[in-house]
Amino acid sequence: SMVTLRARRALRTPPSTETADSTPSLIANDEEDCKRQVSTIQQTALRLPEGMIIDGEHWPPIFCAENVRSAKALKPRPDDVFICTYPKCGTTWIQHIVHQLLGKTDYEAAVDDDENDNVPSSSAEHGDEKKDNMAFAAMCFVSPMIERMGAAYSDTITTPRVLKSHFTYGNIPKGGAAKYIYAVRNPKDCLTSYFHHNRNFKIYNFEHGEFDVFFELFMQGKVGFGDYFDHLTSWLEGIDKAEEKILFLKYEDMVADLRSSVVKIAEFLGGKSAEMIRNEQELTRIVEASTLSSMKKNQQRWFPNKQLHRGEFIRKGGSRDWKNQFSSEQSRRMDTRFRQRCAATAAAEWWHTEMAWNLIRPLTSIDVGSEVSSYASSATSAASPLSFTSSSSSIDFSSRFRLLSINPDLEGCYSPMVEESIDRDRVDSLQFPFESLRTEGIIEEQE
Repeated sequence: SMVTLRARRALRTPPSTETADSTPSLIANDEEDCKRQVSTIQQTALRLPEGMIIDGEHWPPIFCAENVRSAKALKPRPDDVFICTYPKCGTTWIQHIVHQLLGKTDYEAAVDDDENDNVPSSSAEHGDEKKDNMAFAAMCFVSPMIERMGAAYSDTITTPRVLKSHFTYGNIPKGGAAKYIYAVRNPKDCLTSYFHHNRNFKIYNFEHGEFDVFFELFMQGKVGFGDYFDHLTSWLEGIDKAEEKILFLKYEDMVADLRSSVVKIAEFLGGKSAEMIRNEQELTRIVEASTLSSMKKNQQRWFPNKQLHRGEFIRKGGSRDWKNQFSSEQSRRMDTRFRQRCAATAAAEWWHTEMAWNLIRPLTSIDVGSEVSSYASSATSAASPLSFTSSSSSIDFSSRFRLLSINPDLEGCYSPMVEESIDRDRVDSLQFPFESLRTEGIIEEQE
């Protein structure tokens, strides 16, 4: 079916000439006029992020077939730790936590200035030259993405290696008693963060790209690293097989309780890492250094600033930023795709709040006269028992209060699953003026 995009398409700039025997052509009065016309076309054309296809798979534009293929054949070491995600699902965050737990944080001193581009060669280097380079290298070089840098480069990393990958489970190197940390994030926030990522990294040539364009590409799986749902379901199947040592994390759980997530990672790594977090002072230090606000400082630690338009790799973090980008139609389409692709998986029960178009507001009081002056309701489900108290005497009874479906355009009406619109006073058999309801704060993840 035809999909309408908000992206601007290039219009042919007048003046032009057309004849029966010729195609339309632009007329430039002079060289400067020609440059202006070219600039206009470039600025208004439908932009697509650059990329490439290797062996039928979608990759960012600077990847090479040799490195991707060699990474698939990489031989894991017994003490390797693989950080495995789809892009923008907490990869750098987890890398930083793991490196602290292993005591490997040389990247904290990364330098990114005119004298030092902070970009070691992707080919294998040996001896003092490599050591000198790595002494000031950002995390992306000391903890490399194996499919970007290749097996030869990855083999130069000292043990224990912390290796990053956006491979599907089918492509990730296996065996050798290595450990794998797999993290997921809801697709709406993932897509939104990936959109900003593509605009920020110079390699994509998408600085002024539009969200609608990227949304369509993401839904088709035609972005770097391929289809989100193919990646997710492949790893869920891999976890079910229980053939490898895999720790599963959700990005949203890390946002909600970072401390518990650090402990979980440390216990999974075992050894000195597990011992480290038994020291309350050490645990607190790692947690504080791993907050999003802390990681937004000195961002040359993660990637060289020169690779970015904004010089800022970590943009925002948190949940529900997608509401600043998605239209209601795009939200519904993603919900449908999610249900279709995840129906037979554990993911079908995830992210109800994070992906909801509207959120429930907890109803805290009601004023319908002297007989019923207040009630308490958790408002955590579509149907909640209400406990009423009278101003004159104690009246304790239960009822069922249910908002079947609420029009999201009406103020004060919130529902996590909006399928259709109904009148605002359609509230089962409970009769009272809707305007008398008073609400307090939306239940929402804090960013």
